Amino acid sequence: MKQSNTEIDRKLSSPQQQSMANLVRDLPEETMSLSWRSSLNEKILLEASRKQKKRFVLRFVRPVAGLATASVFVFCFFALKQGDLDSASSPKRAGLEASLVSFHRENSTSFDVTGVGLSLPEALNDHTVVKESSSEWTESDIEGL
Repeated sequence: MKQSNTEIDRKLSSPQQQSMANLVRDLPEETMSLSWRSSLNEKILLEASRKQKKRFVLRFVRPVAGLATASVFVFCFFALKQGDLDSASSPKRAGLEASLVSFHRENSTSFDVTGVGLSLPEALNDHTVVKESSSEWTESDIEGL
């Protein structure tokens, strides 16, 4: 639908087009003001700086939040697992711990009492058995060494 030049001229000279042309011609002449453009640029810069700050904060907050969440999950997992172990084996542990503590105390006491040279059975024994030796060594010979 290509219109010819005569058709376009006829439509432009119609009474509706003439009345619209008169309205536009009668509008007051205004000089172009760029203050609205300046205020728009200021708003855009303000919004851009907000987004940049938000990105900067989220760049650090997201990993920290991820690590915190992972830490909580690990803590809950091990705490629950440890709670199950404590409740299941507490009677066995009490006997084992008590025997270990008593063994340690006996060893410490025997070492304090006897010193380095004696073992625990020797320290608990009240009398020592001296075997008669068939050697010709006497007590005075041994003391002389």
